Parts: sequence; C-alpha cells; structure tokens
Amino acid sequence: MNFKKNIGSEHSGFQMAPMVDVMFLLLIFFMVSSIYYQREKKLEIKLPHAESGSPTQRVMGELIINVDKDGSYYVNSYKRDIGGVEEILDSIASASGESRPIIIRGDGETPHKYIVKVFDTCQRLGIVDVRIATIPEVAK
Repeated sequence: MNFKKNIGSEHSGFQMAPMVDVMFLLLIFFMVSSIYYQREKKLEIKLPHAESGSPTQRVMGELIINVDKDGSYYVNSYKRDIGGVEEILDSIASASGESRPIIIRGDGETPHKYIVKVFDTCQRLGIVDVRIATIPEVAK
C-alpha cells in the first residue's frame, strides 16, 4: 500500500518576485551610498600632490577628517572645532576594540599646525592607523 501523496512533487520554477525585491534593495543601497560619497567630495579641499606613496584600498568604517585652508575641521560634512573632533575620536577609540583607520584630507594650503592637532589627538587616544590623503604628482 502506498500511503504517500504526491504533495509538492511539481517543480514550481524560478520565482521572480524575491529576485526583484533583492534587486530593488541593492539599487536603494547603492543610491544612498553614492549620495554620501558625493557629499564628501563637495567640500572645497584641494589635496596636495605627492611623488611617492601608494594608493590604499578604502576600508569599511574609516573616518575621514577634512581640514580646509582656514583650519576648519569637517567630519561627515559637518563643521567641528578641534574639541568636537576630539570627542568623535575619543568615542571611536573607546567603543571599538580594534583601531579604525583615520584619513586626514588636508587642503594643500592648510597650515601644518592644524593637521598636527589631529595627529596629536590621535596619538593621545591611542589611535595608530592615521593616514594623509594626497593625489599623485602629474608627470610633465
């Protein structure tokens, strides 16, 4: 006697509805992330040229600190004073067990003392992965 019923024996085929949902979620993710990338680039900072150095890969969770030629600090496109930058760096240093990379994008005309303040703050808080953003020297 065969008591098994043929329930679910038909193959339902490829389901398009879940695939469309995934595609829309990916589209939304990339649209939102590109807006943040463009907003970071809108700051009027002209990076200095460097003959040496190697391009590095962007790392998830890195913090970019922009310093314009007037010595103003910008973190996530919001203007901060050095005390505000220190608070952000302190919360990063105390919250994460591992060191998050810090990238300093200083304008080519920024006085050195403003960049050094960020380095001092990172040193005092124990943040060791600090980088300076530059652009490659154009060959003439």
